Amino acid sequence: MPVVIVCLASFFAAKYIRRRAFATLTYDQAIFVVDAYAQLRKWVLPLLGLYLLSFLALMYSSLSFASQTVIHFVIWALVAILFILINAVKMTKLEMPANFVNLFLLSRFVSLVGTAFATYLLLMLVYQAESSG
Repeated sequence: MPVVIVCLASFFAAKYIRRRAFATLTYDQAIFVVDAYAQLRKWVLPLLGLYLLSFLALMYSSLSFASQTVIHFVIWALVAILFILINAVKMTKLEMPANFVNLFLLSRFVSLVGTAFATYLLLMLVYQAESSG
């Protein structure tokens, strides 16, 4: 249940921040941003796939829970930094308004934090299930 709560909280927080970001735009900027936003989506799946593969590898590794936790958050930090940098560079090249870029990147960070803690909780549940029997 905590996994679901963390995921939903980060999802709705990121959605709210993203909505606030789009509210800062004029109509002409919004049309331009929607096209640019579609170009940015192609970066989501490869990075998410990398993160999930590393998470699955950790789940089936023979490392201690403390080691798995440290490795999980290091991988999460690297993927999050890479993802946010890609978004920032692409948005800067597309000359999007600065206030939109800041709010949009904040929404990305909030959703990534939710994902990190949700997968950490799943990792903890798997570890507890394995240790209890």
